Amino acid sequence: DVLQSVRSDIEQEVAELSGDEREELTAALLEATAAEFDDGESVDVYGRADDQELLDDLLADYDGFEYAGEYDCLGGVVADSDQSRVRVKNTFDSILDEVWENNLREISDRLFEQ
Repeated sequence: DVLQSVRSDIEQEVAELSGDEREELTAALLEATAAEFDDGESVDVYGRADDQELLDDLLADYDGFEYAGEYDCLGGVVADSDQSRVRVKNTFDSILDEVWENNLREISDRLFEQ
């Protein structure tokens, strides 16, 4: 229960990121995502509904990339292209999942150290 409570608190903090911090993290995830696609591909990008304006601004720098709709996540991007059949999921959720799983033992030890 304690670990789940900590996880929920972290998710809430991540979801509430705003301003420059949210823009920088989203831009970095978009850049990493774009590297997975070939030049000239048409790429559909999905993201959190509240981030549509931010994503539209960021996508203006990427030829062939277009905001394609909402994806239920804390932030970040999911992108795919019919031309390469590639789907990249670079969301705040997926990064949090990876960090959480890789560090769960350490988190648990810190919370419950005797």
